[in-house]
Amino acid sequence: MSAASDKPKGKITKVFRKDKEYKKSDVLPDWVDKSFKKSKEHLDTGGKGWGRGVLEPEKELDVLSTEEYDTGETLVRMDQWFNDVPVFGGQINMRLGANSEFLEYGGRAFGEARHVDTKPKLSAPAAIKVARADLGYAGTFANEPDATLMILPNYMIEPHRSPGATLVYQVDLMILDGTDATADDLYLHRREQWRRRLALQQFAE
Repeated sequence: MSAASDKPKGKITKVFRKDKEYKKSDVLPDWVDKSFKKSKEHLDTGGKGWGRGVLEPEKELDVLSTEEYDTGETLVRMDQWFNDVPVFGGQINMRLGANSEFLEYGGRAFGEARHVDTKPKLSAPAAIKVARADLGYAGTFANEPDATLMILPNYMIEPHRSPGATLVYQVDLMILDGTDATADDLYLHRREQWRRRLALQQFAE
């Protein structure tokens, strides 16, 4: 990864960050759209090869955030997608100069995501039901349980495994009841097995 993952020197003058309500079809602010398009142009090889881990930037990238600096530079962070499904851990960062010229690149995209069948055999409500049963919590969750369909590269589970990726649901179950159960539990459904991946934050001592 290059220094493009670091912020350029100077003061931020404009910021755009994608929120939960944002959709890929939404119209971007002009300055964000311009930087996003330029970033994809710098990655585009015309289908002749992989550009920084993606083959078709127009289809495989979506803007996550954009920052413009008083130096004229712009930092564009882009999430990786395939067939309109996000790729867990796939992100490319592009630093552009005052004239939109390429300066630095950072991040990683997973080519193996392109070989995944993105039609789920399990529905989102069913995924939530299984995760709740596995957690075994009978109380009320702090947020409505949510299931997000995504592509999970093998590398993100076990870095030394052979290349590959799988379609999964990420289910977030947040508990804030002040007991020992308090946690933000994240589940991944993969090949009929549930993995309690991470307790993101533990509030109770």
